[in-house]
Amino acid sequence: MDKWKKRGSIALTGAMCLLMLAGCSGGTDTTPSPEASGEITLGDGPIKVSRPEKKPLPWQSEITYEYLGLRFSIDPGFQKGIEDGTLYFQREALYDTEGADRSECYYAYQYLQYLPEGTEDMEYAVDWDAWLATTQRIGTVGAYQADYLEEHPIETITGCPENTEVGRSEDGKWVYYLSTDAGQQLELGELWRKTKVELIDRATYEANPDIPGFYDVFDTARNNDAASFIGDFHAQDLDGNPVDLSVFADYQLTMVNVMTTWCSSCVAEMPDLAKLSGEVEKDGVQIITIVADTMFDGAVDEEKLELSKQIRSSSGVEYPMLVPDEVLLSGRLKGINAYPETFFVNSEGNIVGNTYYGTKSFDEWNGIIAQELAALNNASTGGGTVSMGGGTVGMS
Repeated sequence: MDKWKKRGSIALTGAMCLLMLAGCSGGTDTTPSPEASGEITLGDGPIKVSRPEKKPLPWQSEITYEYLGLRFSIDPGFQKGIEDGTLYFQREALYDTEGADRSECYYAYQYLQYLPEGTEDMEYAVDWDAWLATTQRIGTVGAYQADYLEEHPIETITGCPENTEVGRSEDGKWVYYLSTDAGQQLELGELWRKTKVELIDRATYEANPDIPGFYDVFDTARNNDAASFIGDFHAQDLDGNPVDLSVFADYQLTMVNVMTTWCSSCVAEMPDLAKLSGEVEKDGVQIITIVADTMFDGAVDEEKLELSKQIRSSSGVEYPMLVPDEVLLSGRLKGINAYPETFFVNSEGNIVGNTYYGTKSFDEWNGIIAQELAALNNASTGGGTVSMGGGTVGMS
């Protein structure tokens, strides 16, 4: 058996939304298929939850992949093209096929394609490989296992004739390349060569307890320094009102639900959380939802904000729903790669009790809250412990 065989989707249980924007080229499957797009009916009507598998990556001023030990920034000259759709930004990885999980990654890179005038809309393309063949590669930046390169020349992986080594990991296992294929797009090729690449310490992968066999090198690493305190944040609610640590002060315990607008399972459980909020408030417990994708690259995503308001209205939610700030995103929320995730906070902002992954029923959450409240009353507060809560989890 060829140990380098391209790998297909893996089986995943539950209703979790995994944060994976990786795409494929050359027929290489890089991630399990996300939940199918569709509509969820809540209250006064349907809410469309759509996240195409090959959706292009958005413009970012700087991109960091901690599990690859890689940070890079591309020239600002590409921003307009990425935003108007004349350039296509995606990423690709190849994993070990032996066993039932992604136990090892052989290479991972991000690539940029030029879409000539008249190129078919990617979302409606029937044949992905055929669609990609109508576009023109500008370049890639990525990490490659040195032993894999011994059998597979770098140009056959990147599809680029110009491949410049920019460094190696300290153990020599990984080789990093900036690759360019200017072709007919000489100006774009010249801009790509200006990509700034920085090698950083590779983070140790921490698997989600709900999916212990799953490995995605594009995931964000957890900030373990934020495990015991939610941080001195200054966020806002969906209506633009400021929210800080004082939001916890009047409640003995706060259940913090972290979701995204594209996670259908997250959206589907919102009516139960709305009902639950009214039930537990008399016990000194509140619920807060943080909509993680309403903030991106330092700015509020107005489209996601409006969708969040629609979700709030359709679900009957009256408790606070927050747009996170950088303190939350780089602190406790950093490294959440599967939604929803739920944790508990005391009146002082300390994280207490267990972390729960996935959606649950009204009765399950009611029981969990009673359990966490009892534990808070009978034990000293401190750093929360992470444990499996069971239930269903939505994966993007």
